[in-house]
Amino acid sequence: MNSLGENKTLAKKEKFLKKSLIETQKSLANAYAGLDAVEDPDLIDSYIYELNAAYLRYRVLLRDVKALTSDEVHQTHQTDLADHFPTVGSDIPSLSDLLPESDIF
Repeated sequence: MNSLGENKTLAKKEKFLKKSLIETQKSLANAYAGLDAVEDPDLIDSYIYELNAAYLRYRVLLRDVKALTSDEVHQTHQTDLADHFPTVGSDIPSLSDLLPESDIF
């Protein structure tokens, strides 16, 4: 059984990861929007770097959320994963809409 302190730590980490995922998803959307709006080669390169960085950050955060929720499922028998992933407003596209089919940019 987890102690109260461990539960608080897990809750803080989960909250941080969810917030970070939402912020990263917004960063991806902003970088794609910026890429669509510029023609200068230097700015295009800049947005490509932003996309790559945000995509990698999103993958790491998603991996950490999955690991955290996997631990919670085993500890609390909680199986509803929808409670663990952030929902984003309709004005921001989902990650699947933003990312290419492959993992390579």
